[in-house]
Amino acid sequence: MTGDYPTERDHENRYKSALVGANLDRMDFSGKDLRGVDLTASSMRGADLSFADLRGAKIVRADLSRANLQMTDLSYADISSCDLSMAYLKATLFYKTIARRCLFRRVTAKNALFMYTDLRDSDFHQAELLGARFDGARTEGVQNMDTAQFFWWASPWHGMHSYKARPGWPRLDFSVFGGTSMQENAGTQNWSEGK
Repeated sequence: MTGDYPTERDHENRYKSALVGANLDRMDFSGKDLRGVDLTASSMRGADLSFADLRGAKIVRADLSRANLQMTDLSYADISSCDLSMAYLKATLFYKTIARRCLFRRVTAKNALFMYTDLRDSDFHQAELLGARFDGARTEGVQNMDTAQFFWWASPWHGMHSYKARPGWPRLDFSVFGGTSMQENAGTQNWSEGK
């Protein structure tokens, strides 16, 4: 690397690098350029990959459970057979991604884009998919979509939202914050104290 800018050779080295089977649990890769890296069979439980560039990466059979992939670019990546259980996928871009047989159990994937993605035989048990888009996605054999949440109902009194329709409560089918994330349990924070 020369100066602050990566050279073409740096990109080639990263593309050829492999972290196959590596233990990367709870590592911080937020905002990193990881294009083309091979993370096959790696363990990345609880890793922070938010805002990372993983275009063209090979992440087959990896454990990404509870990982933070907010606004991560997984375009053209191969994440087949990955475990993404309880991962945070808000506004994550899956464009022409190979995601066959993945476990998306209980993920939070608000406003995630699964555009032209191969999701065949994946499992979305109790996934939170408010505002997620599946335009052109291959979904044959996808399991448990009937348990996924695609809508919320907002309280007219500004209280907690509901996953069940309630009379007089407006239905939300997208996250009003887009890709911006608020603290998930913001209701427990005492904001009057001022941090």
